[in-house]
Amino acid sequence: MRVLRTEIYFDADTVTVKFETKLREPNPGVTAAWFRMEDAEPLSIGELESLCDEKYSRIIPKQAADIFDVFADLAVQNVRSERAQDILNEVLAKGGYRVANPGVVEFLLKTDIVLEGSPPFPLPMVKIAKGGAAVVIGTFLGWGIADGNYPLMFVTIPAGIVVIGSAIGISKGLENGLNKWIEGLFKKTRKK
Repeated sequence: MRVLRTEIYFDADTVTVKFETKLREPNPGVTAAWFRMEDAEPLSIGELESLCDEKYSRIIPKQAADIFDVFADLAVQNVRSERAQDILNEVLAKGGYRVANPGVVEFLLKTDIVLEGSPPFPLPMVKIAKGGAAVVIGTFLGWGIADGNYPLMFVTIPAGIVVIGSAIGISKGLENGLNKWIEGLFKKTRKK
C-alpha cells in the first residue's frame, strides 16, 4: 500500500481559534493523506459506513460540499472529536455555522493534493472535498485511530481513500496504525 501526504501549515497568528482547545499548536495545519493499494477495489460508502463507530461518526452523502468548510475550519483549529462532532451534527441539523478562518478554508480548497501516477499528479482539494462523493466524518473505530481526539474526513474515490484532518490528527493516526487499518480495508474489499 502507498500513502502520499500533502501537508499545509499556517502561522498560529493567522488562525482564529473559536473554540477552547487543550493544546494550541504552534503551526496548525491540515493534512490530506491519499491511500492506494494495487489490485484492490475502492470501498463503497456502505462498506465504509459499516465500519464506523456510530456514536462518533457520521455519513455525509449530499452535504459534503457544505460541510467541508466547517470541517476544515475545525481541523485547522485542532478542535477535538467530541466537540467537533457536536458542531458538525448541529450544522447538519440547523446550518448557521460561521467559519472562523474563511481565508484558510479558501486556501485549502485551492490547494493541490498529490495523487500517485506516472508521474504523480495534483488534484485540487475542492474536487475531492466537494466533488459529490459521499464522505464519512468522525473518529473511526472509537477513540483509537487518530489518538482518539481528532476528527477525520474519509473520502472514497476511484483511486483509493483520501483522509483529511488536522496535521497532528493524521500524524497521530499514522503512528497508531491508520495505514495498517486502511490496508486491512483494502484486503477485505479485494477478497469479495
